[in-house]
Amino acid sequence: MANGASDQQAAEDIAAQKAARSAAYRNSQNVRNLIIALGVTLLIVVVVMLGVPRGTSPERPEIDVAAIADNAEEAYGHTPLVADLSTGWGVNAAEVSPSTVVSWKVVHLTPDEKDYVTLVQGFDGDETWAAQELSGARADDTTTIDGVEWSVYDIGGAQSDSPVSYAIGTALGDGYVLLYGSAPADTTAEMASLLSDQIHDSLAAGDQEEDAT
Repeated sequence: MANGASDQQAAEDIAAQKAARSAAYRNSQNVRNLIIALGVTLLIVVVVMLGVPRGTSPERPEIDVAAIADNAEEAYGHTPLVADLSTGWGVNAAEVSPSTVVSWKVVHLTPDEKDYVTLVQGFDGDETWAAQELSGARADDTTTIDGVEWSVYDIGGAQSDSPVSYAIGTALGDGYVLLYGSAPADTTAEMASLLSDQIHDSLAAGDQEEDAT
């Protein structure tokens, strides 16, 4: 009887060991299959990501500044200033604002697209109009760019939270021109240089009209 019991116990032990090994094998297979499944999933994700075009900034719509300026000149009898943008400057907007003082406005984007310089030409504007456009800022200095004397405005004294960090302005015939924006002084001066010839021509034409009268 003892031997029979021992044999039965041994058989049970062997069966238990086989069952344990079988369970361990199944578990290892499950882990292996899970790893394979995860690898396949990651591979699919990578393939999909590579196949999707990279997100790019949408192209700015083409704005025909010259055409808009021509329409403004016909409508209001004033010649808007139009900068030569072949040097890489961009344009975000160009429009005429028919308010109390009709103004021509062009928002220029710097070549590196980090800053902007807004041109606002008040057809019948003056220094008072300019101060209103700049939220009450007053001119406290001057700078000469390509022979044109510009007033430099104290933007810090107007609005500390304003996105405008620099502004200059100059009289133009019976109107006034402002250049302002987030761009620093040297970059704003570049835009002023692009307008210098037109400003000189406009001032010369005004002098001729005065001489004729």
